[in-house]
Amino acid sequence: MHAQARVLTHTHTHTHTHATTTPGPLALQVEYVSPEDIPAEVYAREREIEMGREDLQSKPEAIRAKIAEGRTAKLAQEMTLLPQPFLADQSKTVEQVGGLETW
Repeated sequence: MHAQARVLTHTHTHTHTHATTTPGPLALQVEYVSPEDIPAEVYAREREIEMGREDLQSKPEAIRAKIAEGRTAKLAQEMTLLPQPFLADQSKTVEQVGGLETW
């Protein structure tokens, strides 16, 4: 049986509330299944937020872009299910154990 929970997530300066269906009592704090599922406009908005961070303002544009891209890619991993550690074996990701097929 699947439980439905309201999940509050915080991504940098944005707070999102959404419904997530999870097995059992646990609620996952993810918004998408895989990084490829993140809409381009969401990714672009998060990248723009990173580009505007104060700690990057003194850096050359090319360096700022690389750092912002890296931070946004890391955020994309945090916002998605498949790269998350598998609960039963945290040395593997959900994707590595094929966790979605059993749900």
